[in-house]
Amino acid sequence: MDIPLRVLVLEDDANDAELVMRELGRTGYKTQWHRVDNRTDFQRYLANGWDIVLADYKVPGFSVEEALQMLSGLNLDIPLIVMSGAVEEEVIVQLMKKGASDYLLKDRLARLGTAISHALEEKRLRAE
Repeated sequence: MDIPLRVLVLEDDANDAELVMRELGRTGYKTQWHRVDNRTDFQRYLANGWDIVLADYKVPGFSVEEALQMLSGLNLDIPLIVMSGAVEEEVIVQLMKKGASDYLLKDRLARLGTAISHALEEKRLRAE
């Protein structure tokens, strides 16, 4: 069963974005997605009705913290899941406090489908 999902991917490496989306396709989601790699494009594409944002922790010139602030400042309830190679645990905790829905290591994406399902369920509950 294919579950439709619109994904905005904040990622500076096109190959990493392709790998993540390929993995997501294995989890039962039928995705429509777009990759951005800077603040201007991220802000421009936010208005396109995305279900979720998958964000690389390190995008040159634009931080995940700024992306979270932008979502909040625009009053957009779009879950954001952070992906990275490696980040200290205290950084992850701070990102979660600032509004990130989850955190995944790029080399351990087996949890991606579950993380997205959980983030979307939390959004649904907030809407109720």
